[in-house]
Amino acid sequence: MVMRVVERMIVLDHLSRGRALFGIGRGLARREYDACGVDMNEARDRFDEAIGWYLKGLDADPIVESFYQGLMRCYGKLDRRTESIAAYRRLKQTLSITLGLAPSPVTEKLYQSLRGGT
Repeated sequence: MVMRVVERMIVLDHLSRGRALFGIGRGLARREYDACGVDMNEARDRFDEAIGWYLKGLDADPIVESFYQGLMRCYGKLDRRTESIAAYRRLKQTLSITLGLAPSPVTEKLYQSLRGGT
């Protein structure tokens, strides 16, 4: 099921010429977890799981910028700053080499916030 979401996101990203956004949120209220039948204490494990899915998505298509953004956010939530910055650098290099583009302003802002710049 999750891989289908990844595949559909890749198609949507291509059809929208890179304007599609995809994100995964932790949720803040216990009722959000209860509605999904998930123990709120497992939130940290869910970020690890999301990282795995973002990486699978990038294996399938390494130029979907929103996957990098999600990966950076997940690493940030887990206090894995070095890996978050490495994901940004991988994106920057991949976009530059394959498309001759720079990361979007949204990604740049996220990167700056993860670096402690904002």
